[in-house]
Formats: sequence, C-alpha cells, structure tokens
Amino acid sequence: MKKTMTIFGAILFASFMLISCGGGDSTDDVVPTDDVVPKNIHGGIVVYEQNGNGLVAATSDLGAMEWDSAKTACDTLILNGFSDWRLPTKEELNAVYSNLYKKGVGGFVAYYYWSSTEYDNNFAWGQYFSSGNQNYNYKNNKYNVRAVRAF
Repeated sequence: MKKTMTIFGAILFASFMLISCGGGDSTDDVVPTDDVVPKNIHGGIVVYEQNGNGLVAATSDLGAMEWDSAKTACDTLILNGFSDWRLPTKEELNAVYSNLYKKGVGGFVAYYYWSSTEYDNNFAWGQYFSSGNQNYNYKNNKYNVRAVRAF
C-alpha cells in the first residue's frame, strides 16, 4: 500500500509540475491573449501588453479595401500623433479578434479583416470575425482594415 501511495504521489507531483511549467513548451513566439483589460493608450486600444511593450489597434476601421490599398492606408496613417501604424500580421489579427472583438471592444464588424501576412502573390490571410476562422483570400477582395502599432 505504501509503495502504491508513493507512486501515486510521484505521478501527482509530476502532473502538477507539467501543468505549472507548461510541459516545457516555449511560449515566447505566442501572442498573449489572456486576461486583457482593453484600455485606450499609446494612440489606440491595447490589444495586449507584456513587460511594458505590446500592441494597440486603431480606434476605428479604415474602411473596406483591397489588400494592397489596405497596406498602403495603414503604412501612411497618422493617427493620435503616431505615424508607425501598419496592417497587423495574421497572429496579431487573431489577438485583436480574441482580445477586443470577442469582448465587444473596439467597434469591429462581424466580417473579414485583412492581415499583412501573404500566402503567395495573389492571396493574403484574413480573418472572419463572425466565426474567428482565418483563411487566405484573393488580394483584390475588399475587406475591412484596422491598423495596429507596437509600443
């Protein structure tokens, strides 16, 4: 009985350590999405912040446009005193969806938004905010655009 309890205790301890330490997986390349309290600073709405750095989204959409126009509109945007706005990456767009749209923050519409991530010369990744699905779409489709900037 003591041996069984010792083995059970060891298994329980190992399970706790895996859960506590994340099983050894690195999350350095993952965009944080939990426990976000959106606030308006750094020229927009905070999407996420970690150690004083993070990402903000513009406070409103720039409209619906083709992908090339979307990139240009974001790159040339001057808003709230900042000129380093850009189209979000596929991963950043998903964080915008998770941390803002799903919480009812930011006035996003339940339709497609462009990311800056290209699939190939003719396609780029977008995200359908109604369902959260990401897929690649023809660059000549007109989808919503929301600029982001790092801080």
